[in-house]
Amino acid sequence: MARKSVPAEETARLEIVCNNFNECDVKFTGDTMEMTAALAGLMAKDEEENAFRKMMTFAIELVLELDKKSKKK
Repeated sequence: MARKSVPAEETARLEIVCNNFNECDVKFTGDTMEMTAALAGLMAKDEEENAFRKMMTFAIELVLELDKKSKKK
């Protein structure tokens, strides 16, 4: 017996809006654990077209490099 298709229910929403001054506004609503699991799932997918992973990997590398430079001073 086939299962009935159930539409996905939104449990969390993350909105990031950036401007031309390299500033971002972040809005989050919903279940933080659900969002954390979903974001971890996106980061785990090592696929060429995964724009989220590419951006986050670069952002993490940039923060680590800046942190390293600030500790040297």
